[in-house]
Amino acid sequence: MSIFDIWKSKKPKPIDRVELDKLGSVVWSDDDESWQGLVDGISFFIGIDDSSDRPIQPLIDYTESALLNDWLRDAVNAAKDKYAADHPQFADELADLSIESVHVYLRKGSRHLNCHLGYGASDRFWALDFIDYRCTGMGFDT
Repeated sequence: MSIFDIWKSKKPKPIDRVELDKLGSVVWSDDDESWQGLVDGISFFIGIDDSSDRPIQPLIDYTESALLNDWLRDAVNAAKDKYAADHPQFADELADLSIESVHVYLRKGSRHLNCHLGYGASDRFWALDFIDYRCTGMGFDT
């Protein structure tokens, strides 16, 4: 076996549409390399695991816990409040933002979630990062 055989390895081709019990239908997106769905007006993206042709159960469970329970909304509100207290110039802007989309994936064996709040003033795009249930950061990109 040569080093080039690594790239020839067969990865399962993602299934185009999968029906999930609690999250409904998700559709594969080549652009996002994830399955996309919608719950209560929030888009979600479940990242691919190279060992499976469908979303894997740990990421399905994590997505369900984030979108069908209150922990993510509570954590986002707490992070917004803390950020606004530390940076009062952003308080009004943050008050108008809510969860628009959630991206879940595995990285180094841990579940990660990137929560997009969308655009605020001056084209600032706000997001929060989580590892499992712990917020690891909040900020914006312009």
